[in-house]
Amino acid sequence: MKALPVDSVRVRVGAFAETKPVSSTDSCTVFAATLKKGHINQQAGLLDKLGKATTSAYYVYVRKI
Repeated sequence: MKALPVDSVRVRVGAFAETKPVSSTDSCTVFAATLKKGHINQQAGLLDKLGKATTSAYYVYVRKI
């Protein structure tokens, strides 16, 4: 199976938006944000070298810290 050409990961949760670079050895990427209580929309995508979305994230976990 061929690996996806992922260069970075983008996460958007409400007003929070951040993109982080990843390497071929990374198995996860961690984002930290302060969020308001209640329902909120989220998007997470895997981006190629040009910043174009190749696919959405496979799993997104949200944890209260």
